[in-house]
Amino acid sequence: MMRMLGWMAGFLCVAMAGVADAKAASIEVMEHACAREIVNRQPVGIVDCRSFTLPSPAYVWVRLKGDAEALAELEAGRPIIIRHKWLRFAGPNPDVDTQTADEDLSAGQIDPAYFQRLRQEVRNRGYFDWRTWTQKDNLRSTAYTVDVLDQTLQPVPCSPGPAQQNCSVSIIVGE
Repeated sequence: MMRMLGWMAGFLCVAMAGVADAKAASIEVMEHACAREIVNRQPVGIVDCRSFTLPSPAYVWVRLKGDAEALAELEAGRPIIIRHKWLRFAGPNPDVDTQTADEDLSAGQIDPAYFQRLRQEVRNRGYFDWRTWTQKDNLRSTAYTVDVLDQTLQPVPCSPGPAQQNCSVSIIVGE
């Protein structure tokens, strides 16, 4: 079972590949981490993603940022949905498991007074930020890639990163 939860603010360990679509530029991954658990929306027991050992579960945690355009979407009642696509490589055909947040970042989850704080963050820093993560139970000893995708299943770019590369976390699980 994989579970993904979303919330505001955050911390992260990622490998990057590819170039992002310009439309997705209003949301970017700031940082990421592989961890044994999440406590108070922070990764605990952070491990090197490329040398993860069993037993499971494993968490992939990301901190994202959204610009004024993303904030306007939220305020208009349109949620920001982030998906993690887990690919397990075990032979010529990888297993694919794409999960959506149990709690999407939406205006209904945010106290209306909080939007004022988010607008101030955008004015001061040029963005607001939040954290989200997935949990993967029953890992196998093999290689995984976790792609960070938006609601249209387009890759979310990393920031900073050369040429706005798409964010993808490489995980190697050993016994």
